[in-house]
Amino acid sequence: MSAPTVASADPHRYASAPEQPIPDEALSLFQTSTYLSSLSTSALVQHIIQTRDQVFPHAPYPCLGSFRFLMPAIHTCGPQGTYEALLAHLKSQAGGEEAGAPPKKHLDLGCAMGQDTRKLIVDGVPSHRLVAADLSKDLMDAGHAMYDDASARERIGGTKWLVCDVFDEQHVQRVRDEAKEDGGYGSIYIGSFLHLFDLDEQKSIVKTLDGLLSHHPNSQILGRQVGLPLGRSVEEKQGKWKGNQQTDRAYRHDVQSFKQLWGSEWNVFVEQEDFGGRYGDGDAASRDSTADHATKRLLFKIVRKPHQSV
Repeated sequence: MSAPTVASADPHRYASAPEQPIPDEALSLFQTSTYLSSLSTSALVQHIIQTRDQVFPHAPYPCLGSFRFLMPAIHTCGPQGTYEALLAHLKSQAGGEEAGAPPKKHLDLGCAMGQDTRKLIVDGVPSHRLVAADLSKDLMDAGHAMYDDASARERIGGTKWLVCDVFDEQHVQRVRDEAKEDGGYGSIYIGSFLHLFDLDEQKSIVKTLDGLLSHHPNSQILGRQVGLPLGRSVEEKQGKWKGNQQTDRAYRHDVQSFKQLWGSEWNVFVEQEDFGGRYGDGDAASRDSTADHATKRLLFKIVRKPHQSV
């Protein structure tokens, strides 16, 4: 099946323009570019639409079609203070051997346009401490065009951008190698990622994440995804854009099933909230009036427990 065109896109998964006003949190990511920061709001919106329309036929995800990619979300994940503590750690100039401190290397896995990586940079994290990886080079290239990275090399030039199919061990090894000297990644962000896959695929991804994350206690995985009040398997429309391992099903978790996915080797902090707003998560078409099918959002922080053997 060929990728859809913009003209044929499902209206539930494609909006012709971003909902306005665009949140300040999203607009701040464009300030690294002298050119984009000089544009009027209407001109910037046209730039956003044109760049999105160029990549959408190659990666027709709902978050791309509805402009949800504009809004970073890493700062919303985990208990209060999680993001502030992560920022302080990644920005610290102290040596990497502080007692109990995980490495200062961060991975954005399934980075898409790279909005959450850019959020960290805008908030002061040195770009050389960041690695961003996605299955789709088209999406990452579109992100470079969207945010005019060519004019912001001093700010973001140290970041590594890697193509990675999470089910391809050679791809995963390249991502792992970027943090080899650091002893692994001290933190990993997986936003709107796990919910693309069925339960067996998710279990495989958890093992991969375990191998990428540092074995230092307090190394952490942050993220958010679509959930349901009662976890169940659903039809998945992403199709071939899921990578080599693909089914037509995906598993949407509730809080308990999500905790069970990770098992006893992790401290799992997860909260469920109502889905709301175009700049949220998930596919509006998946919502209906029945309580057990209503789309929810899961926000989570997964922390490696102390004394875990390597």
